[in-house]
Amino acid sequence: MNTLIIHPNDPTTEFLTKIYKNLDNTNVIRRGVSKNRVGELIKTYDRCFFMGHGTPNGLMSVGMFKDSWGFIVDSNMVSSLKYQNDNFYIWCHAKSFVERHNLHGLYTDMFISEVSEAHYHGFLKVTQEEVTESNNVFGEIVGSNINKTNEEIYDILKTEYFRFGKSNRIGKYNSYRIYYR
Repeated sequence: MNTLIIHPNDPTTEFLTKIYKNLDNTNVIRRGVSKNRVGELIKTYDRCFFMGHGTPNGLMSVGMFKDSWGFIVDSNMVSSLKYQNDNFYIWCHAKSFVERHNLHGLYTDMFISEVSEAHYHGFLKVTQEEVTESNNVFGEIVGSNINKTNEEIYDILKTEYFRFGKSNRIGKYNSYRIYYR
């Protein structure tokens, strides 16, 4: 199975590289490609991973992609994505994007990966260590199971990451915001 990975180069989401670092047959794109080229590439891969910062409107380009107008993945790519069921949509509020466009795969809703996001969502005394630990555990769980089906990865996350969340408030918050369909 060949996998396209769109993960804008951003130090605050570097923990996500653990997900795909040991995956074979990948094309990892972190910057410099046009939005049109990404749209063309999506059609040629068995599955796609879209990871980084985002909104209900799509995956943000964070200034890393040409002519993206703020988003490297958005509604313009939905027609290509509808034919793929094994995608990952790992960005804040991907749930709204995935469900609005009736897409399938593993996806997240609001997912705290930074202290500022934790503060915004009411975790006023959270430490960087707590957020970093949550990020690392999430990445390690998914990465160590990356050759399984999305449904299996989802089940493992709902067990292992949820269990981790019993000792980490950010992990607990995030574990309730992971979906599969």
